[in-house]
Amino acid sequence: MVQFWRTIMFGDGGYQRNPLMAHMKWTSEVRMDEQKFQHWLDLFHSTIDELFSGPNADLMKMRSANMATMLPRRIKEFQNLS
Repeated sequence: MVQFWRTIMFGDGGYQRNPLMAHMKWTSEVRMDEQKFQHWLDLFHSTIDELFSGPNADLMKMRSANMATMLPRRIKEFQNLS
């Protein structure tokens, strides 16, 4: 996870896997929908606010919000193709 976020934030984390597939493996056990991602996003943003401030914190919140919007949509598209 650290590699993933370093790559997202700074381009130097070395993460080369597919984040969609990382989440897809959980869909048979856990419902991965917009509400689940919104809950994650709320917790993630609260943690960022508690620990960090400044432009990188704002950027991380923006990028995580984009992920929380995009991933459930992509998961649903992938499931509809199956």
